[in-house]
Amino acid sequence: GSNNTFFIARDSSVGIGTAAPTSKLHVLDTTTGLTAKFQNTDENDSAAIAIQNDAREWHIQVRGDDSDKLRIYDNTADAVRLTIDSAGLVGIGTTAPAHKLTVADATLTSGFVDVIGVNNTTTGHTAILGYEANGSAATHSVLRSANNLPLAFVTNNTAVKRMVIDSAGLVGIGGTPTA
Repeated sequence: GSNNTFFIARDSSVGIGTAAPTSKLHVLDTTTGLTAKFQNTDENDSAAIAIQNDAREWHIQVRGDDSDKLRIYDNTADAVRLTIDSAGLVGIGTTAPAHKLTVADATLTSGFVDVIGVNNTTTGHTAILGYEANGSAATHSVLRSANNLPLAFVTNNTAVKRMVIDSAGLVGIGGTPTA
């Protein structure tokens, strides 16, 4: 009948709260905002969900053995990709974020190592924060424009440019550089 709370279809699809599952597991709840809950009550243990396709397996987990941090874990590569701690600090490439957003990168190739890119998908313009490395150590912090655009420093949340460095390396204090 229409009051089924658990239903197994002929194709082995399972419906919870629905008698017409549209996937292998279909959970329907029309009364609350929480549709599913996965819980592990062992002290310092983890609750996790595994998601896998033909090439890669990912885990979304709460790690009781690491201060109850939420992690997105790449099980195929055996690497934590994203961490959110109980204070709301987010780490990409680190399990110990120290700021609202901490991006860690251990690449020490020679040249520029791009860590954070901010892209305008309409114009294609990109600003990049990263560092320069010599193959064994980082040598400089780098803020750069990837499209030969001037780099502007602005203060007080206004459009007033305090310093501009153009693509030729000329610096203008208080405005656009002049040759």
